[in-house]
Amino acid sequence: SSDLRSPPNSGGLTMRSQEHWIAWPLALLAPPPVPESACWWAMEFSPRVVVLEDALLLETSQVQRLWGGLQSLLARLDEALGDALGEALEGASLPERPAIHAEGNTPWLALARLRWYQHLKSEGKTVPVTIVADALPLWTLTALQPHCAALLRMGCQTWGQLRALPRAGLSRRIGAKPLRVLDEAYGLLPQPLNWLKLPEQFVLRHDLGYPAHSADAVLHATQPLLRALQAWLQARHHAVLALQL
Repeated sequence: SSDLRSPPNSGGLTMRSQEHWIAWPLALLAPPPVPESACWWAMEFSPRVVVLEDALLLETSQVQRLWGGLQSLLARLDEALGDALGEALEGASLPERPAIHAEGNTPWLALARLRWYQHLKSEGKTVPVTIVADALPLWTLTALQPHCAALLRMGCQTWGQLRALPRAGLSRRIGAKPLRVLDEAYGLLPQPLNWLKLPEQFVLRHDLGYPAHSADAVLHATQPLLRALQAWLQARHHAVLALQL
């Protein structure tokens, strides 16, 4: 059977313990709802890109060597992210790295760490280099959030404490689905993912929202379209000979 974690047409099985996921908050890229085109820039670096809840995730285990190692890849990603943000970061520097991204060997783990880092930053606390999965608060995993209050009354505050409880009784109390998601977060079960795909043809529309009386106004409104086009071309290794507005 095909692996649910593998990209389309890739076949074979994935060693989940060797995966390396990087997560960014979607809110950085565009106001919600964030269009898929705002995430295309990441596909220049890896074909394994997903949007998971409120984050954009990139799996890099198979491409790190192509970019000169993880640190070199992270530097290139920081630069590409700055370009993708465009005018939103004009005249400003990128935030410190832990504030804008987190890493993990599963998508849920990377997302949970990202949420934890953002929480610490919002309270003005020091962000650690990393945090082990067992120490993550329950609320960092969406599937556990409806059960946090009940679990806290039982003295359970972290992923590790939850895993230490008797499985059968816990399943009766909160259901099987949250526990399955927890197993996916630890890499014990495959996680179904909807991989981001590039369209075969580039066609995007941007409504101005106001009457345009000059070419400058029109050109200014084309900037998000041009950034999306650049990401589409780079990810598909194509070039453009002419543009039509």
